[in-house]
Amino acid sequence: MSLHSVSDETVSIAVLNNFPPFSFSVRGKVVGFTIDYLDLLSRETGMTITLVPGKWEENLSKFKNGDVDAITAISHTLERESYARFTTPYYLIPTVVYIRENSFDYHGVKSLQGRRVGIESDIYYKQYLELYPDIQIVEVDDTSDLMKKLSFREIDAVVSNINIGNFMIKQHVLENIELAGKIDIPEIEDEDLRIGVRKEKKQVHALLQDAMNRIPFSEYSQLQDRWIGATPEDMQETLMIGDREFITAHVQKYGGVRLGFHKNWYPVDFMDKDNRHAGISAQLF
Repeated sequence: MSLHSVSDETVSIAVLNNFPPFSFSVRGKVVGFTIDYLDLLSRETGMTITLVPGKWEENLSKFKNGDVDAITAISHTLERESYARFTTPYYLIPTVVYIRENSFDYHGVKSLQGRRVGIESDIYYKQYLELYPDIQIVEVDDTSDLMKKLSFREIDAVVSNINIGNFMIKQHVLENIELAGKIDIPEIEDEDLRIGVRKEKKQVHALLQDAMNRIPFSEYSQLQDRWIGATPEDMQETLMIGDREFITAHVQKYGGVRLGFHKNWYPVDFMDKDNRHAGISAQLF
């Protein structure tokens, strides 16, 4: 099969639906930096890309089982080479340590020994933290719960990427958490967000990698400005909800729009400590 014939295929790619600002759900639609980046790859390759949103563990399971052709936001490890071909990183995120304010002085990984350290389940750097047996590793499904456990003194520290860590602190108003510094384990570098492709999809991998190499830096920078450095006001124009004409007509007829929301769907919809609507969707209105 030639690369040209591969470009006519539909490729299914698992994307995270709870990983702002890279890929997350807003009113049933997955948006973010990664989603727009995949649009560029679709344009460059001619492939039709079908998004399969989900949480990390289910995405990885689907990928391993062959239910999807590729997966985003995956970091390279030797173990994963047995079932995936990796592109070069499309984004690098510093991996850092968060602690409660005035809880202890952080001077590197040795400061974490004897303490309860939270990480996301199945995160790639778990194996390297396990090299320090005195660290009590606590695995949690998502960063939102990790940060709340840290704030509520259920764990002593969190190792996370800085983008989503800072986002969760701000969204949940966790004022007693501070950034302690970078994790200084040599094997844990910046978190490398890559596209993993099924081993048997060699030509799909080649086509995606070639497209990544050809994306103009100016377009990549525009995505960074739109999502990574975006304020809620910036995102308002990007995350258009529904049809403007329909909404305008509805307001004119009924005098307003009533919106329902989830009260515990972090980080998109939730109730804050004052029992008010908060989260990504709240910032859009």
